[in-house]
Amino acid sequence: MHAPHAFTELERSTVGDYVLSQPTLRDRLGRVLDVQQSGEGKINGVFFVTGERATVVLKQGLPWVRVLPDWELTAERVGREARLLERWSSFNPEYVPLLWQYDDREHVLAMENLTEHELLRDVLAVSSGEPEVGDAVGVMLARAAYYTSALSMPTTQFLQAVRDGQNPEMSHLMEDVVFTIPFSNSDQNVTEPVLVSHREALLANPEVVRAVGYLKWVFATRQEALIHGDLHAGSLLVRGSDTRVIDAEFGRYGPVAWDMGAFWAHVTIAAEIHDTRGDHDLAAATRQLVSRSWGTFRAEVLRLADSDESRFPLASVADWIDETHSLAARFAGIEIVRRIVGVGNCEQLTDLGDEQRHRATAALIEHGTRALIGAPGAPSGQNNEYA
Repeated sequence: MHAPHAFTELERSTVGDYVLSQPTLRDRLGRVLDVQQSGEGKINGVFFVTGERATVVLKQGLPWVRVLPDWELTAERVGREARLLERWSSFNPEYVPLLWQYDDREHVLAMENLTEHELLRDVLAVSSGEPEVGDAVGVMLARAAYYTSALSMPTTQFLQAVRDGQNPEMSHLMEDVVFTIPFSNSDQNVTEPVLVSHREALLANPEVVRAVGYLKWVFATRQEALIHGDLHAGSLLVRGSDTRVIDAEFGRYGPVAWDMGAFWAHVTIAAEIHDTRGDHDLAAATRQLVSRSWGTFRAEVLRLADSDESRFPLASVADWIDETHSLAARFAGIEIVRRIVGVGNCEQLTDLGDEQRHRATAALIEHGTRALIGAPGAPSGQNNEYA
């Protein structure tokens, strides 16, 4: 049964009437000429709208999963995405789509149409992507870490931002999908026998159980900055080196390392697939996105902190950066492992034949396990998986 809601689900046939009802959209678009619905919109309704004067993307959050109507979610998640895009645009204008408006009654986000961009996930399936993409991720996460945290904000302002930046329902969903369900015998996990064997081995490893519990606690309790919350290769659009972040409905105040670790995990999966296919140069180039993102993150945070506005000594900020590196490596490890043994299939691996898929799976499980059980708080570089 659907949760109560005060809006109407958009369909291709009703988008034109919706645009007419919104003065801002009507004035900027003119008469609607064409509406296409995205096949990527499994949870939300996503429409590409072409008008006489411009094009726009409409994204509607529903109080259920669009393809699974019995799975309830909070429709307000798209509003949280709108707020993150608005906040991030103040210091990351080149990395976010332009926000046109957010309709909080119908839960519809209108934003810049970036159809000439590609999902980084699709780019990495056939190439290493542009190395500058790693730089872009590092810079955007560094700016978010600085401008939305106590590194630059007075304590009272920061604590108010933390209160306003909560996203409890989506945070709980992410916690379940990443930290709880994959490390249990839940029937929501993948059931392929070889993957069940990997999961059983993980559950029998006390170091893994301990590490997962620690990382789950960090994920749930650290509220360092306004993070994207789900920064995987399907949440980044690229056109050459031009990089934009989308799908921030998991946005909240949380650990900065979570975003970096999620990005590293999906880069590592793509690189391992290249290696499995024998494309070792491509794999090495893909892995460079990890080091590029970290190098630019560290440099940009230190540059921003080395100013009159910084509230902490530069050496203290460097200590925090080192801790963030260690946590990012561990979060990358758990993200790799859960993508393989947890809820749903790891789509990147499904194009491989059985022998190659099993080989890549084993390598990724080993890699992810080593990363996630790294010593808490280890100085940057001690975890050689992501040094």
